[in-house]
Amino acid sequence: MLFSNPNWCNFWRNILYRNISSNYCTVFKKKPYFHTAKPIVVFNIFKPMSKSIRTVIAGSNYKAINYIKSEVRKLSQLEVVAEYVNDKDIINGIKANNFDLLISDVYLNSCTLFDVLPAAEKRAFEIIILASSEKFAVQAFRAGVLFYSIFPVDTNAMHLAINKLKLRIDIKLKNPTTDLILKKISENSFLIASSNNEEIIRHDEIIFIVENDGYCTLYFSNNQSLTVQCTIENINQCLDKTMFCRVNQSHIINLLFIKQLIKQLDYKIIAGGYEFQINETDYEMVYNKLQNLYAE
Repeated sequence: MLFSNPNWCNFWRNILYRNISSNYCTVFKKKPYFHTAKPIVVFNIFKPMSKSIRTVIAGSNYKAINYIKSEVRKLSQLEVVAEYVNDKDIINGIKANNFDLLISDVYLNSCTLFDVLPAAEKRAFEIIILASSEKFAVQAFRAGVLFYSIFPVDTNAMHLAINKLKLRIDIKLKNPTTDLILKKISENSFLIASSNNEEIIRHDEIIFIVENDGYCTLYFSNNQSLTVQCTIENINQCLDKTMFCRVNQSHIINLLFIKQLIKQLDYKIIAGGYEFQINETDYEMVYNKLQNLYAE
């Protein structure tokens, strides 16, 4: 039987007590570690993070420009670097492609915004459109517009879109050099290296890893974090599969830091003071991996 195994009994006593009647998994004799400080970057290959989003305003006339500026003033993250009314200036600005955000009316002087967007060969900026109707909403969706609003503008919804863009910019501005190397150097550690830095990462220091837009952030037990430009699969290949478990596709959790498994209306993991909501399949996988880990 399972519980006749002394190693598993030890796991049962010290790691996980399961209350079958309430479908609740709770924890442990050891006092859980809780994360109390905001993560900080420990790799110094990152550029300083910007304080604002470089924004260009475009419209068919100065009345439209002034209205957009009145909305921009409500958003402290935005820094207006240019205003365009002339169609030629708008096209040249889009070709320059050297800003973060374009806020514009749909209609310009002699065309629409969608007519001039192809001027940017590889668009590096996001777009917010403030329009008088929903006529161009589908076209905006196909163009990958960040936010489309009809008048009067929903400032709260626009603010959420701006915050999403700010987070994306901050992650990209950490921008590690493109020659990043990930290399497994032992059974319990791996190397992250670039042209000007290298860091040896021990498995037992990692609480969890999360991927976002092609960047992975590693969260450590010393309240620090590290962001690198790679996929979660790249890092997963360097990890001990018996110690780590991938959940929700975008997260890898260190089993050693799991303090609580919750099975009630939904499924959750508490690890290192962080909470992760997972599905039933991932819950069972984590539970089985814990069994195997502590049965060894």
